[in-house]
Amino acid sequence: MKRLFFVLIIGFALAVWIAMGMHYDLGYVRISFGHWLIETNLWVAMLINLAVLLLVWFITRLVYRIVATPLAVGSWMRNRTSQSANTQSQRGMLAYLEGNWSEAYTLLNRSAMKSSSPLVCYLAAAHSAKELGQNEKAEKQLKTAIEFSPKSSFAIDLARAQIELEQHEYESALASLRRLHQEKPKHTYVLKLLRGVYYKLEDWDGLVTTLEKLQNLKGKGNEESARDAYFNNLAWQKLFVGKTDELLNRNQIPKGAEELASIWMRVPDKLRFSEPLIASYVGELSRLGQFDEAERLLRKALNKQWCDEWVERYGLLQASKPAEQLICAENWLKERPNNAALLLALGRIASRKQLWGKAQQYFEASHRLQRRLETIAEVCRLEQRIDGSPTALDAHYQELISLMDLPPLELAQGK
Repeated sequence: MKRLFFVLIIGFALAVWIAMGMHYDLGYVRISFGHWLIETNLWVAMLINLAVLLLVWFITRLVYRIVATPLAVGSWMRNRTSQSANTQSQRGMLAYLEGNWSEAYTLLNRSAMKSSSPLVCYLAAAHSAKELGQNEKAEKQLKTAIEFSPKSSFAIDLARAQIELEQHEYESALASLRRLHQEKPKHTYVLKLLRGVYYKLEDWDGLVTTLEKLQNLKGKGNEESARDAYFNNLAWQKLFVGKTDELLNRNQIPKGAEELASIWMRVPDKLRFSEPLIASYVGELSRLGQFDEAERLLRKALNKQWCDEWVERYGLLQASKPAEQLICAENWLKERPNNAALLLALGRIASRKQLWGKAQQYFEASHRLQRRLETIAEVCRLEQRIDGSPTALDAHYQELISLMDLPPLELAQGK
């Protein structure tokens, strides 16, 4: 409305100016060209020029419209097709998130090329095909994604490895992840996926190596996550067990201490004195009959930090010098006179030395501090060894029943 108002004002002013000019002087214009001669006044010449200019402008606009219309139609068709493809891809992604793999694959495969995010569509379609068990279609989608975006090959291969992991194809996933690791050795996410694959494949050497790389990337000052700590302890324990099984199968028990020590030397310093790892190492040494080596290790560990589980294992070790074991344990008792686990271990060591009275004192002292099935069992064995009478076990038999919280047993009534 404002624009029309200004146009009217300008047109009115122009008309007034022309009228005043014509009233003042009509002017004279003469144009000679060859045999042509045109004579008129100034105002008519100006109107003719204006008309010519308007005609040229009109013809130019008409030509532009004629040329631009097919282009506009083509652009409209392309936009419409792109919009339709985007709608299909959105529906496909929703089906993908809902786990409707068949519909997701159909929609994403159909709309990927013309959607605004084709790479995402190809990867989601590949995952959907894998879930449907259509491996060839999945591989085709991944290859198409690489052809579409060669620079994204790392991301596409990473997606491939994730799909293989979800399908429990661990060997294939391991091969894919190793290639990615060679390409980018410091890629944290690749290492985390490798950690999971090695765990699933029970490749404990590969697992500990991957965990070391992850820790180096995090930095030595950073604390280890609970998951990494679990994997670390488990991997080293499995390596000890695996090596022991191998030695037993090959009947190479004399080399046991040396072989296990070679693994122990690889254990990171911060894990050397973790409770489960020490217990595992000592347990495998005991399986190989390397009790003296196990005793030495446990003594060193207990002198450095106390652990009731370790001291119980210490009491079970059948080392070649039980007298030295007893002296060492009694020295610990001076600092921990009320430790039930230590008293139980002392009773066992004294029993091996056939110091029956001392063993009985230690067992009874441990039992007073903590009522445990193991302690009662040791007391029963000792009393049977000393007395030899079955009646000596009656009181402890009743205590065992009460500790195990067994339901009452109704006696049969006579007829």
